[in-house]
Amino acid sequence: MIKVKILLILVLGILLRVDAQNIDGVCSNANIFGDPIENNEFEYIKYQPVLKLTERYSFFNQVKNNTPEELMISQMSVLDNKWLSYNFDDDLEWASEQFERIKTQDRDKNYLELLRKATYTFKNEKYSIIRVNVFDERKKTPIVVSLMSKYKNNRWVLVRNKSKSSIEFFLTNLGLDYLDALFENKNSDNTKFNQFIKSSWVGNEFRLSEAYSKLGNSMFDNDVSLKTIYERNNPTVIVSKDFQKHSPNFSFKKIKIKTDYLIPLFNQKYCTYFINDLSEFKEEGIKKLIGHIKAINLSSEDEKTEIIPIHKFEYSKKEKKIIFIKCLKKIIPNNQEYLTNVFELVDGNLNIYNELDNSDNLIKELISISKQEIITEFSNGEDNPNHPEINKLKPLVKDANGILNIEKLAQVLKENKSALSKYLDQ
Repeated sequence: MIKVKILLILVLGILLRVDAQNIDGVCSNANIFGDPIENNEFEYIKYQPVLKLTERYSFFNQVKNNTPEELMISQMSVLDNKWLSYNFDDDLEWASEQFERIKTQDRDKNYLELLRKATYTFKNEKYSIIRVNVFDERKKTPIVVSLMSKYKNNRWVLVRNKSKSSIEFFLTNLGLDYLDALFENKNSDNTKFNQFIKSSWVGNEFRLSEAYSKLGNSMFDNDVSLKTIYERNNPTVIVSKDFQKHSPNFSFKKIKIKTDYLIPLFNQKYCTYFINDLSEFKEEGIKKLIGHIKAINLSSEDEKTEIIPIHKFEYSKKEKKIIFIKCLKKIIPNNQEYLTNVFELVDGNLNIYNELDNSDNLIKELISISKQEIITEFSNGEDNPNHPEINKLKPLVKDANGILNIEKLAQVLKENKSALSKYLDQ
């Protein structure tokens, strides 16, 4: 799984280099930047005993969603698209047959078991990921899933993620005993897995990204010695008497885990452009950006001035697309200077973005001072012999999955200006 992604990125990188002279630039949707969760820790929660949800709400006005657990009950109770959309805080539609089935299903045969939960705070937003056994009378065995939610507008809402996080990977795939052993730093009945646990902890810190990368690769390699640790190969059996019903004071055990967990910024896109007289910059939205930059930075006296994009980074943030772009202001015949602008794109409208948080300010600085190759090479999974200065510093700024820590990268560039001078526009 992990190896396939790396191989694909490398192959695409080679192909893009071959074609580079025939196009205006290269864009990648790979995750480059990430931010750490608040306080570099998450909470691991064990429902003791397992929380069995058979309850249903009969009417929408009963819904509060004050906790992730209440949200689970609400989602099992949805009777129309308004209710469904409320649970996701998004406009969604299901077929009427789905609501009819929910209304008529046998609650003793269709219910949820809540087993484990991880919670953390990221960019001042609370997140919850719950491991759930979904019992559906149409299935012979329960379906194991991890459901993510976040606290938004004074209630918990479900999150639809295209890609699963490392925490979700562990919650979904490991058997319960092995999941507990990993997060609680204790031995299991699998010797190979115990070695893996030992290597994943340094003192009281859990190296989450490294553990995710290693276990993902072992799953890809179909390591027989670890076969029993996965839920799909060794399903967890819950003894029927070991349940509790939902109540405001349900029982659980909670531990705090220090970690290096980086969360990639959402919907990232990084583009580099080739500066030449033949460039037409046909990439979607780039001409509109150049037009705005001209309107902001040029006067009527600048008729002989060109705006040429160098590189651009964008990501999604609270229904907005945030765009950082560095351009060359080329004043004919001989003068030039660099410009860096930050825009927000909302419902097709492009405006200057002024609500920059700490991470945004650091990204703006990185885009502003960096030449194209520095970000590309720092995020590259393989060391490039042509850039030994960057290869030496890579371990200081990225996790085991190749995500760059924004704060650490900014600090490393600041502390190594001399060594990296050829990669910086100072």
